[in-house]
Amino acid sequence: MNKLLIAFALLIAFSAYMAKTQKDPDYLDYFSTKDLCKATIATTMSRDPSIMKIDAEYEGIVYLSYLSDDLSKKWEFKCKIEGNKSIWASLKGRWRDDKLDSKITFKGDDFHLTINEIYPDNSTVIKKYTKSDLNKKTFIPYKLNN
Repeated sequence: MNKLLIAFALLIAFSAYMAKTQKDPDYLDYFSTKDLCKATIATTMSRDPSIMKIDAEYEGIVYLSYLSDDLSKKWEFKCKIEGNKSIWASLKGRWRDDKLDSKITFKGDDFHLTINEIYPDNSTVIKKYTKSDLNKKTFIPYKLNN
């Protein structure tokens, strides 16, 4: 009986480990969490991802920012990935996960990342990015003092 109980416990522990370590099939090996968050904020804010700067990544949350067109304001965000969903917030704001917030999902392959932003009225914004789109950098001539 003890051997059966131990075997059963090992089977459950192994199954839990495998479930935790296997990536969701829609989570892409080619695009990193930073890439997914950069694409999420670029899509949501209707900005070019090349202006996004990854500031940090800590405990599954990506912190990123960009400067306004006239370089007078720094916009700061945080983003996390849950399965094939991106959830974001302004740096000091609430997570956009309310039923009245848009829902952001992603899918892709080794060539393209597709971000779908679906609003409560079912209207949708769809943006496609390549890895090079997300790795381009825009030169900022000086740092903002804030």
